[in-house]
Amino acid sequence: METKKANSPIPPFRGIPRGAEFARYLVEKAGLDSVRIKSQIEEACIRDLSTYFEDRSVRFSVDWLKSLVKAELAGGSFAATNIPERLQRQLTDMSNDEIAGIAADISILLSEKRSDFNYLRYSLNAVSTVMGDLFKDNLFDIPGLSKKEKDLLENNLKDILEVKLTDARTLTTWLDEVTTLHYKVIDLLESLTELDKKRSSETRTDKEFLNEAKKNKQHVSTKSLSTYKLRVDDYAITQSQSFLKEYKNMKKNMEFDTRMTPYEQYVGMTKQEIKSKLKENINLDQLKEKYLVGLAPSKGEKSDEIVSIKENISSKKIMDISYSGDGVSLRLIRPILNSLRSQLLLNPNQKQWRSEARSGGEFLSVAIGALNSEDLPKIEKILQLHAK
Repeated sequence: METKKANSPIPPFRGIPRGAEFARYLVEKAGLDSVRIKSQIEEACIRDLSTYFEDRSVRFSVDWLKSLVKAELAGGSFAATNIPERLQRQLTDMSNDEIAGIAADISILLSEKRSDFNYLRYSLNAVSTVMGDLFKDNLFDIPGLSKKEKDLLENNLKDILEVKLTDARTLTTWLDEVTTLHYKVIDLLESLTELDKKRSSETRTDKEFLNEAKKNKQHVSTKSLSTYKLRVDDYAITQSQSFLKEYKNMKKNMEFDTRMTPYEQYVGMTKQEIKSKLKENINLDQLKEKYLVGLAPSKGEKSDEIVSIKENISSKKIMDISYSGDGVSLRLIRPILNSLRSQLLLNPNQKQWRSEARSGGEFLSVAIGALNSEDLPKIEKILQLHAK
């Protein structure tokens, strides 16, 4: 089957497709759906954010709201710092406490959409990876694979590509065979990876060939394989409804469409629905604290003078402490300790240890020349003694 151009339309099936036709269709459809899903969910988020800010008598351009939505959908530490910073630059007359509250509202308001976006994107990536492997050049050119093993895999692939998907049972069997083949390739690559770690006399040519083999195949952790199969099967069954009567009425029961359908003609939440959603959430204060950390003092907040002191952790360890105001803020101690724990885990051999945290107009930093995990309880106790 000829490879279609990326921007070519996907033709409807004429009759019953072969495995190769359906697999190619799934890869191309997943690519188109990925673009569509991103656009539709972003638009839904923008619509709800517009209503939220309108209720607060604040208006932003669609482009600015879109940048905010992109940050929220990215999630993690990026959203935790990017969103409050963006808000702070725009809402210059608001305190950091108010800005952190708005950032928390946004997180709650868009939480379900973020969950749907991640689920759908992961599903489409799974489809592209598993089905895309069927069309990769030299799929079975793997170091150490015998000719007999390679022939068996190639015959298996040939059967997968040529079988006609005539009914639901055939489709289910085909999906199992596709996944099994994918498992085999991944198992071979992971076995080679382990072998590569143990072999000390491997030639440079062998190593380069192994690296190239792993590079040309989309490598999926074995821990993800069962989830990949569920997502691929769900999407494939949904897409098979155009030619399999058994699945014609199953769309409403498939997770992919259950999550995607609401965004196809999204009307948006009302102001009252938004207020109710925010009121019902019990994590608002906790989220607010998360967004407060890292915000620079706002124009309406005067930073207190910084106090600097030195404390002995042991006879040979001196810790420098700097904080604002009349004492250390208790809510900044935990972020400092977490930061030091992360440094111990990721870079245990560093010669200087530093950490700082901000929340509103409050500031705390520590620096120490040597550190181990046994020092952390002492640091916590010292900081608590200097608390307000």
